[in-house]
Amino acid sequence: MRTNELKITNSLETVKTGINNDANSSKLQTYKRINPTLAVHEVYHPRSNIMIPDYKRSALTKLRTSSHSLNIERGRWARVDADMRFCRCKKNKIENEEHVILECELTRDLRRKYEVVGYTSLNEFFAIHPLEDVVNYTYEVMKVFV
Repeated sequence: MRTNELKITNSLETVKTGINNDANSSKLQTYKRINPTLAVHEVYHPRSNIMIPDYKRSALTKLRTSSHSLNIERGRWARVDADMRFCRCKKNKIENEEHVILECELTRDLRRKYEVVGYTSLNEFFAIHPLEDVVNYTYEVMKVFV
């Protein structure tokens, strides 16, 4: 293994250990629901044969790391109780990553367009759905919730 690859591997292991040790962080709990094995997603591999524009990769990263403007995050900033961070779709659902990607009325047409149906979790969606569609769909969903 080359020196740079070893450094990256060691850094990733340090991050994984930190995430696993901080079980009380709601942000980290969300990330672990999306990525329970803490594996590097293929969108971040330079060897990926799909050219992904940086602005779309950024939207995906923001969703995966809770660095977005969904009410679940905005409420955290404003110290609103998690069970009161309702979605703008007016369905008395919490506006979190899973809701907007898999079930929100405001993204229903996008789910049809990208055939995002039948998934029971974000982890399943990210693991199974075609990469290019995951990136494009996530980008379009995040534009709805600006």
